Amino acid sequence: MTDFSMFRKLLDGDVVFVRKQPVARNGQILVVRISGQEGVTKYFQKRSDMIFLTSENPDYKPIRIDKDRWDAECAIIGVVVGLKRKFSDS
Repeated sequence: MTDFSMFRKLLDGDVVFVRKQPVARNGQILVVRISGQEGVTKYFQKRSDMIFLTSENPDYKPIRIDKDRWDAECAIIGVVVGLKRKFSDS
């Protein structure tokens, strides 16, 4: 799956390494499942009444989720802890 919302930080063909954990700190890059769909890779930002999942690519708008709906609609799969990038095909 290619997630162009994180383009520049993550490139097509990159492999990310994710540490499975159900919680995160502000500013971490997460893999999050929203409403049972495929996982998305986003920056996590928790505020007093809202959670923001933001992209590296400015063409993608932040996803805003009320804190009281977070547990019912979202699941943190894990935190991105590294990546493997192929520099060339040769």
